[in-house]
Amino acid sequence: MTEPRIPPLPRAEWTDEARDVFAYWEGEEARRDGSRSNIMMTLAQHPRLALATLDLGKYFMLESTLSARQIKLIILRVAHRYGSTYQWTHNSLGAKQVGVTDVISVSACGSFKPELVPGLFVLVDQFVDRTHGRASSFFGNGCVAHVSMAHPISPLLRQRLLQAAEAESLPIVKGGTYVCMEGPQFSSYAESLSYKAQNYDVIGMTAMPEAKLAREAELSYATVAMVTDYDCWHPEHDAVDVASVIKIVHENAGKAAKLLARVLRDFPAEHEPCPVGSDRALDTALITAPSARDPALLEKLKVILARVNAA
Repeated sequence: MTEPRIPPLPRAEWTDEARDVFAYWEGEEARRDGSRSNIMMTLAQHPRLALATLDLGKYFMLESTLSARQIKLIILRVAHRYGSTYQWTHNSLGAKQVGVTDVISVSACGSFKPELVPGLFVLVDQFVDRTHGRASSFFGNGCVAHVSMAHPISPLLRQRLLQAAEAESLPIVKGGTYVCMEGPQFSSYAESLSYKAQNYDVIGMTAMPEAKLAREAELSYATVAMVTDYDCWHPEHDAVDVASVIKIVHENAGKAAKLLARVLRDFPAEHEPCPVGSDRALDTALITAPSARDPALLEKLKVILARVNAA
């Protein structure tokens, strides 16, 4: 994409309400000359909505009683829910900075197996990444890293989810492979049959690249796949549609809340070392020689690299 989907507001359309948006964070100079932020200039396309949203965000970030850690967790939850790679990438760094060590994602998924019925939870342990348009690494030119994704799920975190589900008598299956598609379209019939033939278990749109980013950030990660449908391979079920998915998601919401509440209630106060090394993933991952690393990129990565640099 070379052009923005919603362009900044042209100067000829700067109304008094639009100028209120420009000035919200930057004061009278921005009211006169426009905001330095493209986001604010774009939000000014709908000033009333922008101002209401900015008021909510200001309260949420600056005036509420939520801790910095809680704020980051809420942002990450919304980023996961709506598939915002940008927000996930940027705020997972902030979450790590305020002490987050473990990430649990809940993902609506289609099933490739008759026994994985809608309403069932699956604790997957493997991923197949079929995404292609998402930023999948914090690293890049100037500091290259190759973390292992052989075992993408933290076994201790997954075990805690299993124990919580059993304690709450929630239907759950341990183990499975999650294929993550780009979306937002659902699978074609040929794709669905192909994934089923490869013995994958579930399909969704949200677990990648967040599992990869969590590993690079040395955060232990686990996914609860909530089965909502049979994708489109099943001869006795209609092709998946939004209405049927949303219906099952709403039915599962209470179960997911019970599961997460139980996990959090029983969660240890101190982080437990991860058996597969997710919390030490960068120990052998950095390829670029220290003398060749880009200082500007290292500054952006300082939260992720803090443990390695201190060693």
